[in-house]
Amino acid sequence: MARFRRASYVAARLLLPPYLVPHVVAATAVMHHGDNLLDTGTRAQRAAAWASWEGRVRRALQTGVGDDPLMRTLVHTMETYPRLRGVVEAYLSTA
Repeated sequence: MARFRRASYVAARLLLPPYLVPHVVAATAVMHHGDNLLDTGTRAQRAAAWASWEGRVRRALQTGVGDDPLMRTLVHTMETYPRLRGVVEAYLSTA
């Protein structure tokens, strides 16, 4: 987030309590990755990439187990701040 959206990162650091910043960055990273999948490739490639990604995220949320560092970070964030789960699920449903 610091490299991709510097202004957003600085705003998060300035406006949020320090203990919350890593979790907001984690949720943002998941959404950023999903957005990249939706914006890259042909329509068929984007649809396939999104379906795979959405399935992985939903499985991680359901099982509490991630299959890569980003998923594990998301699982930890959802365990620490369950309220963010609704935000991630809304993103998955509307992206």
